[in-house]
Amino acid sequence: MGYETTPVVRARLRAERKRRRWDPARLAREMPAVMDDTQRPTVASLARSVERWEKGQVTRTTERYRLVYAEVFGIPENDLFGLAVAEAVKACPCGKTSISFPSSRRLRSAAHWFPT
Repeated sequence: MGYETTPVVRARLRAERKRRRWDPARLAREMPAVMDDTQRPTVASLARSVERWEKGQVTRTTERYRLVYAEVFGIPENDLFGLAVAEAVKACPCGKTSISFPSSRRLRSAAHWFPT
C-alpha cells in the first residue's frame, strides 16, 4: 500500500537529513542497515529514490520505506510522517478534509475566557 507524501512530509524528510549534515547518498548508505534482506535495493537506487521523494517526483511511499526512514532518523513513524494528524482528519465526523487553526487575533480575543 502506498501513502501520499505531502509537501510538508517531503520538507520534513529533507530537514531531518540536512540536520544530520547528510547528503542523499549518505542517507542511502544508512538505510540498508535497518532493512531486511529481502529485495534490498542498491545504495545507488536508494539515493535516487531519496532525491525523488524529496523533490516530489514520487508522491507515494510504501510502509516499508516509511519504517526505514523512521528507524534511520530515530523518530517514531507517526511523528515523522504526521500520521496522527492525518488519521484525525480522516476520522473527523464533520466531513472536512482539512484542519483550520484559529488565527492569533481570534486567540487573543478569546483569551479572556481562560484565566491564567
